[in-house]
Amino acid sequence: MTTNGTSVVTGRNPSTRVDWVDYAKGICIVMVVMMHSVLGVELAAGESGFMHPLVAFAKPFRMPDFFLISGLFLSLVIDRDWRTYLDRKVVHFAYFYVLWVTIQFGFKAPAFAAETSWAHAGFLYVESFIEPFGTLWFIYLLPVFFVVTKATRRVPPLLIWSIAALLEMAHFITGWTVIDEFCARFVYFYTGYLFADHVFVLSDRARARPVLALLALVLWAILDGSLVKLGFSEWPLVSLVLGLVGASAIVTIGTLFAKMQWLNFLRFCGAPASSLMSEPCRWSSPWLPCSAHSRSGESHSRWGPISCSNGRSRSGLRQRRDPRCSRRNSRFPRAGGTISAAIVFQLIAPRGRVTAKLAVSDPCNPFRPCPPAKIPAQRARETVIRRKNP
Repeated sequence: MTTNGTSVVTGRNPSTRVDWVDYAKGICIVMVVMMHSVLGVELAAGESGFMHPLVAFAKPFRMPDFFLISGLFLSLVIDRDWRTYLDRKVVHFAYFYVLWVTIQFGFKAPAFAAETSWAHAGFLYVESFIEPFGTLWFIYLLPVFFVVTKATRRVPPLLIWSIAALLEMAHFITGWTVIDEFCARFVYFYTGYLFADHVFVLSDRARARPVLALLALVLWAILDGSLVKLGFSEWPLVSLVLGLVGASAIVTIGTLFAKMQWLNFLRFCGAPASSLMSEPCRWSSPWLPCSAHSRSGESHSRWGPISCSNGRSRSGLRQRRDPRCSRRNSRFPRAGGTISAAIVFQLIAPRGRVTAKLAVSDPCNPFRPCPPAKIPAQRARETVIRRKNP
């Protein structure tokens, strides 16, 4: 537990992925795609299809599980300074949101203009930065959750959770997506953050006792399906309970799939989503000089193996700090998984010569070079990147 009573994920190897997390998010992604496909076809056809009951069955837990897992590892990074925290948890998502809103509008703007006018299409684009556009609302909402959670750290956690639970049970409908979805989803995100240790304990117990876990899943499926069929799933308190229990059930299912190595395509679907929440550089842009992860978990840059700056792994777990790397030795803002330094590099490189001291297998970040005198000569090499102005 931290000083304010929140859970801390301990005993996890930062260099390895948590397999059941990928499975759980993969299940949610499949459910979301199924929901959009089925409801879209039903709307066009004017009648319900054979998959409608399955979509309705998944509604109580589909998004709650996603947000709960998104908050699981927040305790590993929430203690960072605001500058680093905002860079990792806000700037990253803002970049991603702006990028995909622009791409989507590039395809949809002609249809909007045909219905009204190009001026109205431009207004819709500007409005999308206040009212989230289409299916990107969860990308818009996640940084809001991150900021609110860090800003309220001095408030008793159980008080925050209680308020969030009351907001969920109130079922606010204001017409503004950010307000409505914040009230409906924040309790699940904060639950993942506050009770992360309990979620991992649940996973460990399901892995150790698969038969008992299967029996619990059968009872949950009967309960969830019955309440949905009877129309009680949207009732206050019932919706909250179904969301939390359903998210726990998806964690259990993901754990069992990971244990048996079944349906690996779900893990394949969930891995990019997990990376989106924790490793910004992999989703930034193909030209950003970011690290890529090998199967062994080791981070590699274009110039050789590296580790994240300031002795942190990409999952946020603190490792032994190397004395050669410090904030005083930094020539750029924090990089290696963030956007800011990479963009600075791209801006200054075309204008002249950029010289960086790079250490092969050195814990220093290539954009935060260590002083040459403090790096052994046999491990240091100087890379001079020359670019001529056109």
